[in-house]
Amino acid sequence: MLLTKLRNVWRSRVLVGLRVFNRINLVNTLLYNQRLACNARGLRALHHKVAAPRSDIKEDAVALTAEDKKSIINEYATHEGDTGSPEVQVALLSKRIADLTDHLKEHKHDHHSRRGMMLMIGDRRRLLDYLKRVDINRYRSLIDRLGLRR
Repeated sequence: MLLTKLRNVWRSRVLVGLRVFNRINLVNTLLYNQRLACNARGLRALHHKVAAPRSDIKEDAVALTAEDKKSIINEYATHEGDTGSPEVQVALLSKRIADLTDHLKEHKHDHHSRRGMMLMIGDRRRLLDYLKRVDINRYRSLIDRLGLRR
């Protein structure tokens, strides 16, 4: 059946939405489409065995919740409405880094998250260097409050 299809399509040179460069590409395209059709039939047959979606996905997320973020901002703010001072930014980054560290202890091969964590560590390092350069007392108090090594 596939060979008949192949001969008919090759003779007519009509493939809707596909670009055919040579005969090998045509054969591969038809084989791929046939595999997709077989897989679709198999998936429809197994549809009743699919597990229900998880409702606790948010609990596994690494991102900060709004409540955590507000409490950190209130704790480290230097004045009312302060959300962007180096102290607040470093504290938020430290919380995210700690969460990612816990995540990576369980998921050792999650290299994409590891790379993101390394970028966050670099951002925090640059903010701490800036704070040390501008006001050493604020830097020392922040390091003590966060419990960071330095």
